[in-house]
Amino acid sequence: MAEEVAVENIYVKMKINRCDVSGALFDPPKEGAVSISNTIGDIWEVDLKVGPNYVRDNNLQVISLDEAKAKVAAKKGKLRLEL
Repeated sequence: MAEEVAVENIYVKMKINRCDVSGALFDPPKEGAVSISNTIGDIWEVDLKVGPNYVRDNNLQVISLDEAKAKVAAKKGKLRLEL
């Protein structure tokens, strides 16, 4: 039986042009967040973009890009931000 591995998500404050959850489009881009996770070994990448309403309604803890870089580096990971 395969062992389940917990995936950690970090929400990073960023301007986004769409919310993947609601499908809302933002023109101009709005302050929302991207969720990054380490789904491929030590590579951390964006797996979801969320708008400001989703951040607020779900009481997400959002951190700055610099804080995210430090967290990923502390885990000996590499951050790949391709939006």
